[in-house]
Parts: sequence; C-alpha cells; structure tokens
Amino acid sequence: MPRFGRGIRVALIGAVLLSGILAGAVIAAGIKQNGGAVSAVYTVNSTATAATSSPLWADMLDMKTTVHVPSGQHATLVITFTAESKCTAEDVNESCFVIALVDGGAARPYDVYFDSPSHKMMETRSMQWTGFVTAGDHVVKLQFSASANPNQAGFQLGARELTVLRSKA
Repeated sequence: MPRFGRGIRVALIGAVLLSGILAGAVIAAGIKQNGGAVSAVYTVNSTATAATSSPLWADMLDMKTTVHVPSGQHATLVITFTAESKCTAEDVNESCFVIALVDGGAARPYDVYFDSPSHKMMETRSMQWTGFVTAGDHVVKLQFSASANPNQAGFQLGARELTVLRSKA
C-alpha cells in the first residue's frame, strides 16, 4: 500500500482518539461532583405494596430515613431508590414520577419519570439523586405521583429500597 494512504489512516485514527479524549473531558466536566469517602450508610426497605393514581405528590410508604451530619461538617448525600414498579394507563403518554426530598426540598435532579405504561408486569428500576447538607439531622424521603390526568394512570410499587450514602463534602 502506498505510504500516503497509511499516513491518512494514522492521522484519522489520531483524530478519532483525540476527539474521544476531549469529549470525555467535556462530559466529565459537566457532571463532576466530589465528596470524601463514604462515612455512613442509611437504608430502609419494604415489601408492602404502595400505590397511587393521584397527580399530587404523596409520601411513599416506608421510604423515609434521618441522616446525621456531625457538628462542623458538610456532607454530600447520594440517594438511591430501587423498586419493582408498574405504571398503568390507557394512554402511553401518561407517566409515573418519583422525587427525593431532603428536609422538604427536592434533591437533584429533582422529579424524574420513573416508569411509563409500556409493560404489563412489574419491572425493576433504579434512580439516584444528590443533596448537600450542613451539620445536624436531615430527613430524606421519597414521594411519588401518577400522570397529570387524575385517575388516568396508576403507579404501583412492590419490593423497594432507599439507601443514602453520606460523605464529607
């Protein structure tokens, strides 16, 4: 093969690798949040069925814990919710939502579309949120709601777990 063709291939491979490295740096810069080592783990779980068909936020049965941050410290909270979930509706545009609250305020990324009526049985889903708090006791709880059209969607949860990791910020 002519030497010119090999040079183009090498340049093309180099350009692809460089663009991948730069894209990774941009992605990492957009989501970077640092915390120290995990210093406490709080977890609650339930197998009792929880359900709603309301578009209003409702506290999720058994999905609440209190996190303690020692005096003089700030903490990053990583909140994970995993559940068997089923969202039912006649209209596939309806959805079911979950939000994590820390002391009554929404943790990031705020409320999320947790499930949609695209399946006929329970499926396992998971989501994470983050919160940043100062010293003291902080209540972490989950709420859920169904579609914006009352009685048009139903949201049912089976076995589920709320886990909060606390790390020094």
